[in-house]
Amino acid sequence: FFFKQKTAYEILKTPLFSPERNRIIQETAIQINSDEAIAVERKVYSFGQFDQMQRFWLIYTQPKLIEESIKQQIQSTSIGAQLIDYRIDNLENLSKPVVLSYSYNGTEFLISAEDLRMLPPLAELDTSIVAKENRTYPIDFITPETIEKKIVIDLPDTLSLKYMPEGVRKSSEWFDFVVEYDFKDGQIIFYQKQTIKKTLITQSEYSEFKLLLEDLGKAINKRIVLQKKENDLSRQGTE
Repeated sequence: FFFKQKTAYEILKTPLFSPERNRIIQETAIQINSDEAIAVERKVYSFGQFDQMQRFWLIYTQPKLIEESIKQQIQSTSIGAQLIDYRIDNLENLSKPVVLSYSYNGTEFLISAEDLRMLPPLAELDTSIVAKENRTYPIDFITPETIEKKIVIDLPDTLSLKYMPEGVRKSSEWFDFVVEYDFKDGQIIFYQKQTIKKTLITQSEYSEFKLLLEDLGKAINKRIVLQKKENDLSRQGTE
């Protein structure tokens, strides 16, 4: 007689990718003209789960709907912005991240206050997830992820930098958050990186998480201020 030997087994959780594997990188170049209109070029690189979702959307969505979606997106930068063109790279190449590139022009970008000009807020943070005072269920981010954003703004000769916020860094068990500002050779350079490290925020952790996120939202709620140069103001006064 032969007896079948019992096989030992163990039930394990499927490991999650690191935040660096699920990543979006957005690079934006903004040229402010002397009339304060803007010309913008943007590239969006996607990796991991974001790459899968972006690739699915771009493959199975009609080009006209893709164009309309981009047109809606650019309105957040400049009301009435006009899309010039868009391009998709690496859509069929699974070994490379899909890249969505587009360019557009706009006239409504800076906020005027006499000789001062304010830029729209460059730093972004979604605080809507902590709108409730208490939670019945935990917050589930599903997977760890990283979102990076770099913006380079070229200033015209008619504008100078008046005020630039300080950078912000915050690290916690749930996320890391970095905002950096720099100014060099007439260019404003902005960088933001947000990394979700822990996917589940339990009900017992929620109060502390809520306070941390709201404080961070207040810390980054600042704007860059520009100023019209004196020679340009004098020229306007003689016109």
